Amino acid sequence: MENILKQLAEARQDEAIMTKERKSILEAVTETPEYKNALAAEKQRSEIVATLEAELRRVAIARYSETDEKKFPGVSIRIMQKIRYDAEQALAWCQQNLKSAVKLDATKFEKAAKAADLDTLKFVERYEEASAAIDSDLSQFLT
Repeated sequence: MENILKQLAEARQDEAIMTKERKSILEAVTETPEYKNALAAEKQRSEIVATLEAELRRVAIARYSETDEKKFPGVSIRIMQKIRYDAEQALAWCQQNLKSAVKLDATKFEKAAKAADLDTLKFVERYEEASAAIDSDLSQFLT
């Protein structure tokens, strides 16, 4: 175990050095005027692209509404079936008719089960499991 601790301490030390070096390089690059200008230009273009795409979709759907045409140069209209529903009513229906659509929230269930009287949850078993916590500071193992 002593040998593994020494190896782990050295590996963590090397990892920390490499992480610091990478962050330093990245910081140096991101602080340059060229990087800042490129980032600003990219953001501006991304906003223009998003605005133009939204406008093109709006115009294409409007033209489809007028003409029933589904294909235009560079744009096509897809007709998709959609539904609206009340979430609570849908959940109740699924619990009765489509149990596979109801997903267990394991985190919430386990929290409730740990606090519950197990007589009411015959399918739950409490047990103990060992877990090893490694100290974050292993410098004592470095030579």
